[in-house]
Formats: sequence, structure tokens, C-alpha cells
Amino acid sequence: MKNPGLSLDARATFAMKIKVAAIQLPGNPQSLPDRLAAIESQISCLASQEVKLAVLPEMGMSGYDVGPDFPQGEPIPGPLSSWLEQQSKKYSMVLIAGMAEAAGCHIYNVSVVTDPRGYCGKYRKIHVSTVENASWNRGVLPCVIETVIGRIAVGICADMVFPALWEFYHKQKPDLVAISAAWPDFEKSSLPVGGKTFRDYHRNCVRLLPEKISKFVGAPVIFSNCSGPSQITLPYIGKKIHCQFAGGSRVVEGTTIQSAQASGIESVAAEVETGALIERDPVDEQSWLPGASWRVRRQFYLGESLSALLFRGVYRYRRILRRGTSHQ
Repeated sequence: MKNPGLSLDARATFAMKIKVAAIQLPGNPQSLPDRLAAIESQISCLASQEVKLAVLPEMGMSGYDVGPDFPQGEPIPGPLSSWLEQQSKKYSMVLIAGMAEAAGCHIYNVSVVTDPRGYCGKYRKIHVSTVENASWNRGVLPCVIETVIGRIAVGICADMVFPALWEFYHKQKPDLVAISAAWPDFEKSSLPVGGKTFRDYHRNCVRLLPEKISKFVGAPVIFSNCSGPSQITLPYIGKKIHCQFAGGSRVVEGTTIQSAQASGIESVAAEVETGALIERDPVDEQSWLPGASWRVRRQFYLGESLSALLFRGVYRYRRILRRGTSHQ
């Protein structure tokens, strides 16, 4: 364990090798007992390999759904976060897992962090994306969370697209970066999204952005993505968009050192060195998306802004309904 009394600069020079892993799971929801059994099976296998940190996908505890049955969430601490604490203690492992948090009449998309001592903290997704804006409120603060293996910067999925968050994390000099995602592959979508150039680039982001972030922040990245089929239901319209989660979970230390396939349940583990800063890539927002044309960048950033305006009204309406129900 790192000495908590060390300064940030001192920690950056205190190198330690550690085995970390990304757990790739199907994105579609399933029964909670089956889901938790599958997660524990992966954790147990990784513990036998002396893995000390495992990262699960976005909404990994329940499965990813933004349709009418999207996860309503629970308070933290609550049953799911308590279960995660138990797993950390049982297997002597730091765990980072996505779930929905209920806080008053708000619902947040969060990553919960536990270690063998118990609950360490949570990160609320800041860049809630496209139709997600109808289901989840936006977080406001980045999170570097202290654990027994060091300081971990946390991000979720579309957070990867916005450089300001990673600029903040670079200044904090974290030991590791954990990114949970439900990143889709629109190439196999039932509804054309953004044109072929955009869809090709969007799919490749699961390979390009974790490496970009590792070099920019200066720390190893554990990227855990959902896999398998996906279905997005447009709220109050009922239109269903069928596509595929992109998979490709990976462990990155400047460059990718271990990667999962595009589909299926799979854990990828690798040894990384914390504290030995990876050389930083100088970058600005115009060059943040590696190799993207101005047209592709515009589709990312303008699309995010317009969809937030469109779907935030639906979220506010749902919040009013939840508030009315809670007062009954």
C-alpha cells in the first residue's frame, strides 16, 4: 500500500507493479441473481490469478437499459453496493462497478468503488449521452478515489470524448484510471446513425480513446465495456434501435497490452506499473479525437448538445412523476 502521507508529486515517483483486469459482460439486463453469480464467477477466477483490481462495465451490476424499464436505482449504500463490498473483502480485491443510484427524486449513472476495507467512494457520470439524458441526471464533479492500491481516477463511457475531465485528472496525478462503458457499435444498428464514416470511427473509439487517455493522464487505463446485442428504446416514441455493444475491453499502459474480443463474457488481466508516469501527449480539444475529421468531431459534440436539449425535458417529467409517487 502506498503511504497516504506522501505528496502527490512523491506518489508519482513511487512505482509499484500490480495486476489489474477488465471484466467484460453482456450489456442486456438479466435476472439479478444470475447477473451477480456471473460477476462473482469472474471475480473468483481473477482472484486466483492474484488480480488486485477489477473493473466492470457501465451499469454492470444490472445490465444497461435506457428504455421504459431502465434501472430505477437504489440508494448508496444499499443492497448492491453492500454486495460489492462483500466481494472485495472476500477476494481481497478493489472492485469498480456500474449501477444506477437513486438520490431523492434523481437517478444517477454511477461507478461504485470498494476495496477490502469496504466502501471507498462513487463517481456520477458527468457526460450523460444522447437518449440517456431522459433517464439519468448528470454528475458535476470528477472523482479521484483513494484505495488500498492507490488513487484511482474514474470515468464512464461518453466521458472519454471530452478532454476537460482528463485534463483535471492529469493534474491530480492518479495511479490508475478506470473507465466503465456501454459503448455501442452502430455499424450493426437497425437505424443508420451519422453516416458510415462516423459509424466506423465511433466503433474504433474503444481502441483509440483508452490509449489516448492513458498517454494524456499519464497512468495505466483499465477499460471495461459491455458486449453482445443492445436495444435502445426512444422514450414515449416507442421506436427501438437494435445494435451491438462494441466489447473490446482492454488494459492500456500507453499502448494496449491486453484486449478482449468484441463479444462475449471475458476477463482480460495484465500487470501494470503505477506511479511511473507515462509520457504525456500534448493535446487540445481540436485534436482530442485521434484522427477524426472536423465533420466527425462536429457530429460528436453537436450531437451530444442537441440530444441533451431534446431529452432533458423527458427526464424532468419523469422526475416530477417520481416526486409525486414518493409523496403518496
